[in-house]
Amino acid sequence: MTQHDLDLTKTHFVRTFGDITAIGAWFGQKKRPALVLAPTARLGIAPIIPCVVPLSSAWKWAEETGDGRLCARLSVSFADYLGLNSANVRDVMRVTSIIRECLGDLISMPPKPIEDSIVVADIIRTDESGKQQHHEVIENV
Repeated sequence: MTQHDLDLTKTHFVRTFGDITAIGAWFGQKKRPALVLAPTARLGIAPIIPCVVPLSSAWKWAEETGDGRLCARLSVSFADYLGLNSANVRDVMRVTSIIRECLGDLISMPPKPIEDSIVVADIIRTDESGKQQHHEVIENV
């Protein structure tokens, strides 16, 4: 069974900023909240390289306390992946602005809900007195 680090079919929020869409989704093996930027026109119809800001590094994007140099470098790369002109300072700043505007949404995301699970085993435990307990073993898919 294939495990994906990012599933954009299950999202917490979707905000469109013209040709860029910001998506709140869960990322990585532990399915932690993340902000995903993708080109609006290509969502759902073409393979994309999403730009991901995990919750664990959201603080780096904060205007007052973040890491401005890192944000600038990442915004240039993100602009390229989003099909923008990374040599245009306005496009690069737009990426940074969108991320900063969505930080509150990202920070307020709940843990990923357990939606899809299947029973993979049944356990019946019998104690010394003969009393039985039944348990199901589930796997999240």
